[in-house]
Amino acid sequence: RPEIFFKGLDRHSVGHKDLFGLRNDSEQTIVEAELGCILNGKGGIAAYTIVNDITAWDIEKECPLFLNYAKIFQGSCVFGPGIIPAFAIEDPLNLEVVCSMHRNEEKIFEAKGSTSEMKRSLEEMIVFLTSNNPVPPGTLLCTGTAVGIPHEIVVLEGDRVDISIDQLGELSNQASKISHTRK
Repeated sequence: RPEIFFKGLDRHSVGHKDLFGLRNDSEQTIVEAELGCILNGKGGIAAYTIVNDITAWDIEKECPLFLNYAKIFQGSCVFGPGIIPAFAIEDPLNLEVVCSMHRNEEKIFEAKGSTSEMKRSLEEMIVFLTSNNPVPPGTLLCTGTAVGIPHEIVVLEGDRVDISIDQLGELSNQASKISHTRK
């Protein structure tokens, strides 16, 4: 089975040029450059976008039960800069993906990959996502990283992450610590 989990709601998501979140209780936040699929109401792909799946890796590896803490928090799902209709992308499984990280305007990391290197097909992921689980139109399916980014490459406050995917553009965002307010 593919790894399918809930990433969050609109309040956990940010768009192109917005600040993305870093948990205050994590020292090892990582980025995952991914192809995103926007689903229609019947489980088909209506459109594509670029996704940066932010993960508090130290929390995730501490205990599998902490996956929700590691994956779902304010600013943990970044997507954009636009949504491209599915019919406009000839082969979504043959797109170059480039991810770079900049600290103090200096590039500290860059990696390239391809959606052809994804372990699962889009159809297989959709089957598992929608099996016994109706999803509303507009659901964003994050497909998993197509770029190998070492977990030692951690994001610090102020770092900028740029992700480009052929035919989809470039997603650019800066990291920021999130504030927690309890009522």
